[in-house]
Amino acid sequence: MEVCSVWHDNETEIDLLGFEPLVDLMLHLVEQPSLLPLTIGVFGDWGSGKSSLMRMAHNRLSIQDRYLCVNFSPWQHENYDDVKAALMAEVLNTLQAGMQEQRGTFGRASDQAREKIKKLFTMLRQRVNWFRLVSFGLKGIGALASWNQGNPAIGVQLAAMTLSDAVEGVNQAEAITKDVLSKEPQAVKSEEPIEQRVGDFRRDFAALLSELDIEALIIFIDDLDRCLPPAILDTLEAIRLFLAVPKTVFVIGADRRIIRHAIATRYPELPGQNEEIGRDYLEKIIQIPVHIPPLTAAETESYLNLLGCHLFTPDRASEFISLADENRRKTALDVVMNYGIAKSKVEPFPDNLAGYMTLVGRIAPILCRELEGNPRQIKRFMNTLFLRQRLAQARAINLDGAILAKLMVLEYFHESSFKQIFQWQRENDGYAFPLRDLETAARRGDGKWPEGLDNWIQDRLTSWLALEPPLADVFLEPYFYFSRDKVLAPMATTRRLSQRLQELLGQLRSESDAQQSNAITEAGELAPEDFRVLYDALLGYFQRDPRADDGRIWQVVSKLAESHREVIPILVQTLKAIPPRSLPPAYVRVLGSIFVREPMPDEVQSLLHYWITQKEQKGLADAAERTLNQLMKVR
Repeated sequence: MEVCSVWHDNETEIDLLGFEPLVDLMLHLVEQPSLLPLTIGVFGDWGSGKSSLMRMAHNRLSIQDRYLCVNFSPWQHENYDDVKAALMAEVLNTLQAGMQEQRGTFGRASDQAREKIKKLFTMLRQRVNWFRLVSFGLKGIGALASWNQGNPAIGVQLAAMTLSDAVEGVNQAEAITKDVLSKEPQAVKSEEPIEQRVGDFRRDFAALLSELDIEALIIFIDDLDRCLPPAILDTLEAIRLFLAVPKTVFVIGADRRIIRHAIATRYPELPGQNEEIGRDYLEKIIQIPVHIPPLTAAETESYLNLLGCHLFTPDRASEFISLADENRRKTALDVVMNYGIAKSKVEPFPDNLAGYMTLVGRIAPILCRELEGNPRQIKRFMNTLFLRQRLAQARAINLDGAILAKLMVLEYFHESSFKQIFQWQRENDGYAFPLRDLETAARRGDGKWPEGLDNWIQDRLTSWLALEPPLADVFLEPYFYFSRDKVLAPMATTRRLSQRLQELLGQLRSESDAQQSNAITEAGELAPEDFRVLYDALLGYFQRDPRADDGRIWQVVSKLAESHREVIPILVQTLKAIPPRSLPPAYVRVLGSIFVREPMPDEVQSLLHYWITQKEQKGLADAAERTLNQLMKVR
């Protein structure tokens, strides 16, 4: 397979994921006046395609004069501006630009209507400036300036700030205050309560939209889940308090879990209930949820093949996309684009694309399963593969794409097994001969596995072993050269942990005995594949600093191994990779205690022999010898 460029990692308006039905649904909702005001939530994991889906919907709506579309990213404003005011200002800017461009019937409005619209714009902008000023005052950047000019409505905020806070921002405050006072002296000097100002803005905004001859104002809010909780809440409050009036549609793209968590932080006084509050609050804001599901294995194969068409045959990519769209609409095919489908329509067929599609057919099911059908993660995997091939090419090294892809699957998702193959090939001049019996057993499928390699007997690894091509007789040294950051550095799992596993990992490393004990119990109840990923991550921390927290991490690692004997080979491998001088002798006794009532596995005996013969730490050698003698009596 010829090495090519890589794909960008930004949102796109080209539909490679079959989003057309979801876009059609969103447009259908917008076109129902009886539903407005409406808030649509586009929900999906990070990298699922939320931004691309929203961009496709925006493009189809914005070409129609009866709609005005606003794009807003609160993430770009949260560090230097009030998010609520920034959102309101962006909406007004878009409306005013639409009027100046004479979108729809703006150009045919009467002079009287134009004058009324102009007045409403002026009033709304003044109100936005006032809200922004109040926000600065609340943050300690402007209350002093307002107070100095005799404005009690804002000056009272001074009581909530320190003098140093106020002085630090006085220059900025004075500039903002003078600007607002010059434009709206009566409003700012008045003592209208904030609730009245909110209501006035909402009333004037609704009046403005009623004067404008458009059917709907659609506001696309993206990157909300990148924000910190205060900015997330400010954005939702701006929608609820200020902007949700007739003729408005809000389309919010976010990971629902992050938004729920942000809402829950507002109610810390309700332990055990704040997550439910987050869910209920979000359901009140979002009327129509649109969920982007993970890709299936067939969709992953189609997606990767369409990406390949763009990369290898950019001039004809639109033909392949149209063919895939037609297959989605008119056929019951699971895979809407592969080598067989493409070759039947395109002649002559490019050799490099044929090789790429053949490779995709092999690895797509595993990538889909391990990356949980996440398009961005899948694309990044392939980008890494291509970049490694290009690096090798620059050094006049030829890496077979199929072999590299198979090894990278193991590297990404089963790092401890990847390191074991590295050790095998290092001990055998570049060849991982122990793989031969494993690969044969996996293809045979009769359950007869070679002894001493129990850590390979799990569904995901057996699927990998059966994947073409076999590697036992392949010279692997150049492939590991480009992965030396993984095999020579301390272990650190590269697989993206789920939110639950990340939280559990943190609890396992907690200084609280109770929290750590509960986490050990919960970890023991995980599905085998989730437990293995979690344990690999924990071993990564242990290998980097075996003495961390006065040995607490070792206690967790050993307790989990005691209840999950299938990870003992990986634990032994990790212990053997740690310099003996870094291991306290007490760890040997803990390891030995696991096997007091049952025979000691061969790999543990081998590790103890290694510690006995090493010369770096006599205390470790003595402890290993005593433990081995005790355990041999059990055998």
